[in-house]
Amino acid sequence: MPAIKIDNLCWKELRDLVESGKTTLLLPVGTLEAHGLHAPVGTDNFCAEEIAWRLSEKLEWLVAPTLNYGITSGLIAYPGGVRIDKGLYS
Repeated sequence: MPAIKIDNLCWKELRDLVESGKTTLLLPVGTLEAHGLHAPVGTDNFCAEEIAWRLSEKLEWLVAPTLNYGITSGLIAYPGGVRIDKGLYS
């Protein structure tokens, strides 16, 4: 089965998958932060998405939209760094 990203499904398609037993959902989590002059600020997101896609293809799990914001603050001084309060993660 190909990887299935749930935000590409209508609610009936998602309901049918869940009713068929497809209930494991992968939530890729990354962040936006500096990765030097050579890599985009979304590198962590791209890595998390790729891992989720590969697992989904092998294990037939569903993939949620990526949570693109982390709680790291070490690189916030660089342009493009975005963080949210860790209380929002709980």
